[in-house]
Amino acid sequence: MCPYFGMMALSTKAAQMETEANASHNQVKYEKGGRLRTAVLGLFFDRVAQHLGDGRLVLDAGSGEGYGAKELLKRVPDLRIMGVDLSATSLLKAKEVCPPLATCAADVRSLPFLAGSFDLVISLEVLEHLQDPVRAISAFKRITSRNILLTVPNEPVFRIQRMLMGMDIGSLGDHPEHINHWGLLSFKQFLVGQGLTIVEYFSPFPYAWVGALCRR
Repeated sequence: MCPYFGMMALSTKAAQMETEANASHNQVKYEKGGRLRTAVLGLFFDRVAQHLGDGRLVLDAGSGEGYGAKELLKRVPDLRIMGVDLSATSLLKAKEVCPPLATCAADVRSLPFLAGSFDLVISLEVLEHLQDPVRAISAFKRITSRNILLTVPNEPVFRIQRMLMGMDIGSLGDHPEHINHWGLLSFKQFLVGQGLTIVEYFSPFPYAWVGALCRR
């Protein structure tokens, strides 16, 4: 359990191993992605940061090694943010990447927080990795007092851009760890199907991702 900031809960070994492989991919993306990818990610986080607000208490569900939280804190320094991830290894790395980030090792589909604990729950590029994204949405709805901000790859644009970069050509640009795939229309339908009210729907240039600010 992680009822307080800075504490870490135990996760099952099998579930933790499910997320460990993401670490190297994230490190490559943020540390060795080159100027073009860095610029594209900057545009993405500029767009996400517009919905955060100063001083708000935010849960970053599936925070990984903290690269996303670091980018958001650059843009909104007064943000109070906790990162949750299954991988304890990733969370240890997160303390190096983003020292202000409080962390908790837990499954985003079963979050150990009281109802309404956070002003906002964000989950960036996570749902496409989950066997049961519906369960994750349910957990997010329970612990937010109001809003949820979600982003996923925008298919097929995401795959096309990966192929143009020479990535996973044999699988037509499909990321090997993505088990769910949504486009502009299908992701909106998925969110509405979970009982969420979409406040704003967006796909920042170069349109590789689609995002939604939702009300629970």
